[in-house]
Amino acid sequence: MRIQVLGPVRVWRGEEAIEVARFGPRVMLGLLALAVGRPLSRAELVDALWGQQPPPSAVNTLQTHVKHLRRLLEPQRRRYAPSTVLPAVGDGYALDLPADRIDFYRFRDLVGAAAAADRNGDPRRAVELLRQALESWQGPPLADLPSLAGHPKVVALAEQRRAALTHYGELLIAAGDPAAAVAVLEQVTAEQALDEVACALLIRAYHGTGRRAQAFTFYHQTRRRLIEQLGIDPGPELTAAHTALLQQDEATAIHNRQVQLHNGQSTAAGRRDGRPAAVHRPIPAQLPPDIPVFTGRADHLRQLDSRLSDATTVVISAVSGTAGVGKTTLAVHWAHRVRDRFPDGQLHVNLRGFDPVGPMVNTAEALRGFLDALRVPAHEIPTDLPAQTALYRSLLAGKRMLIILDNARDADQVRPLLPGAPGCVVVVTSRNRLASLVAVDGASPLVLGLLRVDEARQFLTRRLGHDRTAAEPRAVDQIIHASARLPLALAIVAARAATHPDFTLTALANQLDTAHDRLDALTGDDTATDVRAVFSWSYEALSGDARRLFRLLGLHPGPSISVPATASLAAISPARARTLLAELAHTSLINEYAPDRYGLHDLLRAYATELADAHCTRPDRHQAHRRLFDHHLHTAHDVATLLYPDPARITPPPASSDAAIEPLPDRSHALAWLTAELPVLLNSVRVAAETGFHTHCWQLVVMLTNHFQRWGRWRDWANASDIALRAAQREADLVGQAHAHRCLAAAHRYLDHHEEYETHIRRALDLFGELGDRVGLARAHHTASGASTDPVTAAHHAQQALTLYQVTRNRWGEASALNNASHAYRKLGDLAKARSHGEQAVAIFQEIGDPGSEANTWDSLGTIHHAGGDHQEAIGCFQRALALFRTLGERVAEANVLDRLGSVHLARGDRTAAGDAWRHALTIHDALGSPEVADALRARLGRLDHASDNHAARPEP
Repeated sequence: MRIQVLGPVRVWRGEEAIEVARFGPRVMLGLLALAVGRPLSRAELVDALWGQQPPPSAVNTLQTHVKHLRRLLEPQRRRYAPSTVLPAVGDGYALDLPADRIDFYRFRDLVGAAAAADRNGDPRRAVELLRQALESWQGPPLADLPSLAGHPKVVALAEQRRAALTHYGELLIAAGDPAAAVAVLEQVTAEQALDEVACALLIRAYHGTGRRAQAFTFYHQTRRRLIEQLGIDPGPELTAAHTALLQQDEATAIHNRQVQLHNGQSTAAGRRDGRPAAVHRPIPAQLPPDIPVFTGRADHLRQLDSRLSDATTVVISAVSGTAGVGKTTLAVHWAHRVRDRFPDGQLHVNLRGFDPVGPMVNTAEALRGFLDALRVPAHEIPTDLPAQTALYRSLLAGKRMLIILDNARDADQVRPLLPGAPGCVVVVTSRNRLASLVAVDGASPLVLGLLRVDEARQFLTRRLGHDRTAAEPRAVDQIIHASARLPLALAIVAARAATHPDFTLTALANQLDTAHDRLDALTGDDTATDVRAVFSWSYEALSGDARRLFRLLGLHPGPSISVPATASLAAISPARARTLLAELAHTSLINEYAPDRYGLHDLLRAYATELADAHCTRPDRHQAHRRLFDHHLHTAHDVATLLYPDPARITPPPASSDAAIEPLPDRSHALAWLTAELPVLLNSVRVAAETGFHTHCWQLVVMLTNHFQRWGRWRDWANASDIALRAAQREADLVGQAHAHRCLAAAHRYLDHHEEYETHIRRALDLFGELGDRVGLARAHHTASGASTDPVTAAHHAQQALTLYQVTRNRWGEASALNNASHAYRKLGDLAKARSHGEQAVAIFQEIGDPGSEANTWDSLGTIHHAGGDHQEAIGCFQRALALFRTLGERVAEANVLDRLGSVHLARGDRTAAGDAWRHALTIHDALGSPEVADALRARLGRLDHASDNHAARPEP
């Protein structure tokens, strides 16, 4: 299978083109293709499809899109068999294809190979590779999805193409083909008229073809645009190109400059004024060696490159990230790439801000080293730090130098090492975020995360060879997962594999298989290549309270944690939790990926768990888990109370006094909490069962039941209910077993697992009956009435539920049972009973104030009146339902009612009103991305219009 995203989205299976005609699935396929190897969460996909105001049916519509794509991409897949091409991953989906099957990744690899060829002195090879890369483009990225034109991934992809075109033009000039370069660079500058690098290259290309007048005109046009639109003068690239035009001898100027750089001089050996020649001093070149197999980080390298064009200030880039993520490697690799742009040299110092072996380098010591490198005699170096800083900055004034300040502890350590005048570029690396350097000194932050899956795979391939990794692809994937895509961990595994060529990758992967053994398996020959030791340097730099919190985070089920959950876990106030989380984030031991939501990757989690096992007593761990599960259970109870007004809901036992319950003022906050926490809650169900909190386990599943049902999370519902059942059975808790059986029955009903449904619903009815739990028995009958395909059986269970709800004085349950009975009687043809039960349900829902359930019942009554031929009453019921659904913002329900309303109008002979209702419904379904329903409505409207035309064309009698 091949996928094209560089142009319109296209798919081929072999030579056969697969048409993805529907807009929603095509959007999903395009985004998943750009992220191949990395899952996209439902939230990311919903945001891409609908923006800030998704419809209530967004998740269900996503699932429809996924089913459609799976049918297209895997036509041979059996029903219920797991998808191999588009699997569900966590709370989202991933496209599981080799990267070389997607044209974007081939383009990116060719661009990378061209850059390597250029660095290795093979410009002809670089030109050919870039030509092949650019031929991959068939139009703008995702050209047939204009709504995604502003999506960050699409914007970044277009920018990568412009960067490749610019480099291609530059290489063509260097290869002596300025005419070909003109065509390329005119395309770039037409797209981005303020790209000074591309504009400067185009001026050089015009000059090289003898079109000096056009070059001058273009320069002045560009200069005017910069002044008018940005308020700045041309930068060094444009200025140099203009100067070369004026001198009429660019080639000679470049040649002379290269000779100067080669000789390490800034002036000619002799001077015309008779004064002595300048004393030759070696230019500092302190960069550590580059890594020959550097992999990935193309976006980060581009961000660093983009800062080079600013000649108006000291350029500072603050590179931060967790231990072992490759900050120093990135900084050094980039510095080697651009060192030719700094003719006055490169300075480097390891400040040892996080180093277990030696003390941190103080600022005065680092300054003294730089002054030595700048050849300042010892007797001329001042004794106090401010005077040393002043001398250092004076020496750098007017120079173009690159300065790498590696492994800084904080902003105060590096601030005296910053130059004072423009022309120099500084890169600071640190495990701390260096927010002060960003705020006060104008540093540009660059946060380094884990490698992408495709980058991690390339990382291992470049170190171990293509043949070895291609022979064991499953083991490679296992290593990537177990190493959490952390470069240090991958490097340790690669080194072990390289030094033991007789070891299979499968054997090495198995060593990493469990969290406990994983850190032992990631131990190198020294502390610098021991993942546990490297993490410990950051851990030891924390305050005592922050160390305790980090240990406790090892008990959290993941994948993310909120401030109130943290407060509950550690038995501290939310304000104190926020302070300590900020300290952990500052040292990159945890990542704040959304406001007040934090996460840590698998290896850090394994390290935290190891520390918790070593330093927390069993009672401490037990109490921490209790507080956390109390937080989840009681907040979920409050959410369910706000979202689903069912008084029959179970009430959990009192929470621990140290558990912080999330404040939820209204329905929107409740839904936002549930959406963010659902992956955590699913993990909590499992961990609660594993750690002996069986009641928390099954009660949490019951709290989530309505959400599972409303949002179509059938499989999650079944899996969680199965865990809950086994937990209740281990505790011999019959109440928990009864509830778990009822949840399992409902989930299997939606999954069309009829035998499992029958088994669990019978067991739930039996257990609730044995327990004498009339409320639970009512809920079980209610579930059975909604699930039964036999209307007689459905009516029987609905009547049983109704009686029990009336006995227990549960008005919401009574109304719900009446509505279920109404459905059953309609199917039996007893429309009088159906109307009576529906009208009673409406009255109760109005009494208790549940407009959503009231709207659903008006919809049911409309269907009943339509079945009885009472079209006017049906229209009235549907209009009442519409008014309520519109107030609630339930657009899918609104469209469904409009669909039925159109049928009523058509039945009474009003084609115009029917067409209006269906067109309104079609507008909603098109806006929500419901292609199957929309296509059916279009077909129906087409038949209606055709019938109307035929009716109008008949001759009058």
